[in-house]
Amino acid sequence: MALMKRLGLAIFTGMLVGLVAGTLEVAYKIFTLVFEWYEIYQIYLFAFILFVFIFLIIGLFLELLFRLVKIPVSRNKLAFFYFVTSLYLLPFIYLSISLNLLWIRSALLAPKSILINLSVVVIFGILYFLTLIKGKAIARLLNFLGSKKINVIAKNLLFFIIFFISVSLVTDVYSFQQWSKTAQPSDENSPNVLLITLDTVRADHLSLYGYDKNTSPVLAEFAKDAVVFENAVSAGSWSMPSHASMFTGNYPSNHNAVKTHQKLDSSQLTLAEILKERKYNTGAIITGAFLTGKFGFSQGFITYRDRLDFLTAPASSFSLLELLKFLPVDSAYFDGLITDEQMNQDFLSWLDKNQAPFFFFMQYFNVHEFRSTPEILKQFTGETISFSEVQAAFATSRYEPVDKEVVEYMEALYDAAIFFQDQQLQSLFQNLEQRGILDNTIVIITADHGDEFYEHGLFSHGQTLYEEVIHVPLIIRYPKELKPQRISTPVETMNVFSTVLDLLNAEQQDVDSISFLPLIQNGSYNREYVLSELHGREYFGETNQKSLRQGNWKLIEVYTEKETLPPSLFNLDKDPEEQENLYDSNEEKRKEMQALLNDVIS
Repeated sequence: MALMKRLGLAIFTGMLVGLVAGTLEVAYKIFTLVFEWYEIYQIYLFAFILFVFIFLIIGLFLELLFRLVKIPVSRNKLAFFYFVTSLYLLPFIYLSISLNLLWIRSALLAPKSILINLSVVVIFGILYFLTLIKGKAIARLLNFLGSKKINVIAKNLLFFIIFFISVSLVTDVYSFQQWSKTAQPSDENSPNVLLITLDTVRADHLSLYGYDKNTSPVLAEFAKDAVVFENAVSAGSWSMPSHASMFTGNYPSNHNAVKTHQKLDSSQLTLAEILKERKYNTGAIITGAFLTGKFGFSQGFITYRDRLDFLTAPASSFSLLELLKFLPVDSAYFDGLITDEQMNQDFLSWLDKNQAPFFFFMQYFNVHEFRSTPEILKQFTGETISFSEVQAAFATSRYEPVDKEVVEYMEALYDAAIFFQDQQLQSLFQNLEQRGILDNTIVIITADHGDEFYEHGLFSHGQTLYEEVIHVPLIIRYPKELKPQRISTPVETMNVFSTVLDLLNAEQQDVDSISFLPLIQNGSYNREYVLSELHGREYFGETNQKSLRQGNWKLIEVYTEKETLPPSLFNLDKDPEEQENLYDSNEEKRKEMQALLNDVIS
């Protein structure tokens, strides 16, 4: 049997396994109804490349082995070996993914992970070798699948998929990163609207909000001509529900885009849809995975750039590449996030091709990724902590001990990222001013959520409703209409929706949001509370929570209680860091707040 024929059999087997694996992942995407067209061909492309590579390596290893020991091998025996290998390879891969994602949920080199994964390898290894030795039933199945009719069907399928991949790839390469001219006939005197969310930026780490480190000098200068809301609260503590509330003017429980497998329903009327109807040119650049068009956030946007990278498809919860999350390496190399610098460039390129008035949304993401420069980081810390220590801190359970030096270093990384992002804002503002459009643009800068730094025993966001994750900046600049001032009244970022409509004299919608204009113009505000929600997936051990603030009192109800995350009542005036839980000791106030919460959510 010639060398090329033997390797050809290995490659053909890899293509067939890639076809099966790709089809499984495509079926998963279609079943969840959360996918983009380009992900389909990329899934097949990755699957083909991956499994052809695996089986080619196996084929080369076997060739070397056969030459060393001089064992003759027939095509039937080799085909049987590849067939058995393929039968065990896919179940092994997807079982490993399931165990690591749904159960183990720790770094691949952690002791628990090593023990369980080694056990899976041993069990599969024993079954695999037993099948190779005594797999008569498998041999009969191979004989059936090796029939001429089945071979013709398989080859035709492979040809069709390869043709589909080739055509899609050429089309995608041509259209990727192309800005189209989308100008609509409109009133050029109408103000533009620019909405910027600083993903993961908490208010109390901005010098604009009294932070003792100079993290946001540009934003502080910009805010001198703006309305600054000192106590703005996001609708949730992670990206999807918070942005959906700003886009629709509804609380999370009313727009229902609250969990990672859900999307913003097309029945929800978005701000972009309303402004598009008013002949605004609508565009957006986003870089957070849960704001991509497949999650429903592109509604109303004529241009919506949401490709995190050209090669986006691997970041699916069913993909083999999900296992990279559990390796002790930086995973940024495969998520291809758009930097804030690139986002500025893309927005300005869009402006070159589109007339005013425009509504544009930008999701700055540098802080979410702790992205800065070594020079900037030196301004905030002289310490150096290893990446593995930082990664380990993010993997800790709530109140698991963490060294103070690690906490301080992570905060320094965060502060440096904010400062770096502040510089990108300066570049953006300068360009808008040079174009002469800054003062005719309603600029809204806010955040979707903050980040925890062990104030309540954990890092990251999306797991609690404490102040560090829901107290966010909110700045509205439109000097033609709005007098610069600072407002201390607690407000909800969701109200951006109605405020923009009010400023544009557009018809208000029947939504939860209310306009800030009365508050800004005469101090009148027809809402005595702010509400935030967190809807967890209970099968992942996540909790359902609601937070209600009235004046200085804040209630957090936890509907799936945990010992480390109890329901809480805080007096923010006396206890701004939320360390003294009055839930049990102040029963009267708790019942009063619970009654108000029930009225609000009903």
